Amino acid sequence: MANFTENEWNNPNMLAKERDMIRKNIIKDISLIQSVPCSLKCKRPDIFRQIMIMITRHPKYNTERFSNISDIIIRYNAINKKDVEFCAVNHLGINAFSLKVCCRKSIETQDQLQQRGLIDAMRSEIVPQTQVFKKNKSPICDMCKGCFDIDDLDVDHKPPLTFKKLSSIFLDIPQNKQQIPTNFTNSSGVIEGIPHGSQTNAFLKKDVCFKNAWCTFHENNCDLRLLCKPCHRKSGV
Repeated sequence: MANFTENEWNNPNMLAKERDMIRKNIIKDISLIQSVPCSLKCKRPDIFRQIMIMITRHPKYNTERFSNISDIIIRYNAINKKDVEFCAVNHLGINAFSLKVCCRKSIETQDQLQQRGLIDAMRSEIVPQTQVFKKNKSPICDMCKGCFDIDDLDVDHKPPLTFKKLSSIFLDIPQNKQQIPTNFTNSSGVIEGIPHGSQTNAFLKKDVCFKNAWCTFHENNCDLRLLCKPCHRKSGV
């Protein structure tokens, strides 16, 4: 794993792809850890130190969310279960954050933050649907046809109607364009199936019409499947 200082990480001449390669190497190292969730400070103090440097580029670094961090915990993301999620531990509790955001060339604009927040909320709101689908399906991977423990299978949108495609179609509907939310709340404790401490978004109560329209559209148009984690990674969708 590459070592770097805070000045090197924040050097404006450093390319985003260089930062992202470092992130991918860290995730590769983390994949060798047998027990997840776990404390990086205890299990891999070297990675803990590097991540503490990396988060200095997070858009919300200078907020209470990242003050006085005592540990970084890794766990699997509640929605994209093939992905490792990083969580900062401080007086606020255990709160997830995106390490990928810390690798971007520049800090996101307000419009970019809102767009990312919107897509995040749209993903969160369909978790109850994907959980029902998973509960009612035989534990067989749609690609390799292998039989697995249900917890080792992820719900995936079958191409061509990927999540990206479905959300794009929905947002292009004229009546939906007029009421696209720009502010969100935390999904923890708001949406069934989202674990406590998750930093995914949910829609505000005032946007219930938009939320209901999206959930109905998704339920009526999605084509879901179960994939084992290796096939999910291979699908790249």
